[in-house]
This record gives sequence, C-alpha cells and structure tokens, in this order.
Amino acid sequence: LPQLINRLRAEAVDGLPDASPAATHPVGHGSLRHRGEAFAWRLWRRLYGRPGFYRLFTRLATRLRWLTPARLGPWTRYRTAPQPAARSLHELARQEGFGGE
Repeated sequence: LPQLINRLRAEAVDGLPDASPAATHPVGHGSLRHRGEAFAWRLWRRLYGRPGFYRLFTRLATRLRWLTPARLGPWTRYRTAPQPAARSLHELARQEGFGGE
C-alpha cells in the first residue's frame, strides 16, 4: 500500500510515466497541483522550518482567530470551518510547567 500511494503521488505531480511528451507536465507541475496549493505548501515549509516565524505565526493565529472566515468554499457546506485554538500548545505547556520551546 505505501508503494502504491507513493506511485500515485509521483504520477499526480510528475505526470504518467508512459504518457506522450506533449501530454506530460514539467517536473513539479502536475495537472492536479494548482498554484494556490503550491503557494500554501511553500509557505508552510518556510513557516515550520523557522522557529521564530512559527512562534510569531502561532501568536498571531491565536490572537486574531476571530478573523478566520466562517466559509471556506464547498468544504464548509457540510462542515464547520476549523478555528485556531485560543492558546497554542506551547503556551499551554509553559503554563503547566513543562518548560520552554
């Protein structure tokens, strides 16, 4: 199963291995990958790769959680939109005496 999942992911990003050259996409530009999704993953990678940015983001997300939109496209037609927690896990751990970050 893991090998099948990896193959399907690779095909979604790189195109099918036996497709004609005209039908394939450049590496990293698969037909199922949209610009917004690519931007979100780049932002996520930078945010979580730098502890200072991560701490700033979690502080802003918890303090400004009221700005989270109630509707997030078709997904929220049947579900409630997720909201950031009022306090981050690091804040809660510090409060309970589990040390720093």
